[in-house]
Amino acid sequence: MEGIADLPLHEGHVPLWLIRLMKRMARALVEIIVEEYGPDKFVIRLSNPLWFQAFNNIIGMDWDSSGSTTVTLGILKEVLKDGRLGVMVLGGKGRKARKVPEEIVEACNKLNIQSSIEKELVKASKLSAKVDSAMLQDGYTLYHHSMILSNTGLWAIIQQGMNVSIGMARRYHWLSKNMQSFVRKPHTAIAGKKNPASLNLIDEGIEKTRKTILDLARENPRKFITQYL
Repeated sequence: MEGIADLPLHEGHVPLWLIRLMKRMARALVEIIVEEYGPDKFVIRLSNPLWFQAFNNIIGMDWDSSGSTTVTLGILKEVLKDGRLGVMVLGGKGRKARKVPEEIVEACNKLNIQSSIEKELVKASKLSAKVDSAMLQDGYTLYHHSMILSNTGLWAIIQQGMNVSIGMARRYHWLSKNMQSFVRKPHTAIAGKKNPASLNLIDEGIEKTRKTILDLARENPRKFITQYL
């Protein structure tokens, strides 16, 4: 995971005229980046929360709010769906997030990625969602999940959760490059407000805690009932 960004949780819709402008700007920018640096570099850049926000602003979405994630990724998914630039965006908000596994098959076909990698990509999609919802309990409920995939198999995952009680959204960025483990400090940077009540089970300093939780989960529940009740 490359980083985390906190954003105000806003409602409403982007006007149609702006959507059309954003699509043209997004496609043009991706074409330039891919031509100069290749598809992998674009995926790597999107995994950085600050670069992502800058890209969001440049294409015309000048609100630094929760919609900057959902709208920008929706725009990118639409303009990159043909796969001709060597990069595609899968998933999205709500029900669209659950379609990532089936969209991976289609994307691998368009990007000429070996079918043997499909299972690994599906596993990465599911594990990243599980980590950000179960192992990192920070008060935010996930409602957006996107995978950005290049023609080399490099992937980034961008997820967003909401905390309705404080009116905030939080964005989580993942990158497959150099990531050694899904459960052992997968991030390299965090940009957001601290929450002292968070449960962070992906910190590398609590390996014993993770092991204890697994040991307890494997135990017969009757043993605990007898011992503690």
